[in-house]
Amino acid sequence: MRAVAINEAEAIIEPFWTGDKNADDSVYDVFEGYRIAADPEARASHSPTAWFTIEKAVPGRPAMTLEKSGCDVDVRDYDASRLFACIPRHYAIRLHAGFDGGAPRPVLEARGTDTFSEFTGSLPGGRLTALRIEMVPHEDKPAIIELVWVGVVHRERERRMEARPSPYTPDWPGR
Repeated sequence: MRAVAINEAEAIIEPFWTGDKNADDSVYDVFEGYRIAADPEARASHSPTAWFTIEKAVPGRPAMTLEKSGCDVDVRDYDASRLFACIPRHYAIRLHAGFDGGAPRPVLEARGTDTFSEFTGSLPGGRLTALRIEMVPHEDKPAIIELVWVGVVHRERERRMEARPSPYTPDWPGR
């Protein structure tokens, strides 16, 4: 896990997309290093390619939880967390982060949008050392959730970047 800048304001710290296949043709598990657990009363599973299928869940309790410790990512240059995912409206996503060796604490909670969306939360620390993601149903309905990435953003730099006129006008030949 490391911060990889994707523009002047944002960095991805944990991509959940597949890269290439391993030498033995097996698919690389994007959750390597994570502890993944389903609620004992839920019927849920995940694939190595960031898809979660939840057939039965208890409303208000995390149906699936991913945890990773032993991280060491310097995020001092950013002031907000960000998650890009596709989450149904009847689910919420919770992101907890541990900083400087401390226990993970809530930094983001957002209800799904039924489409791919960026969800932005707080970022109260200097060195990210642990991460936990919870998928929480509001109703006991089936769901498919896809995580794409976890990142960080500096909101003022992002505001300035987005305020600039786009060089890609309607007369741009590359459209």
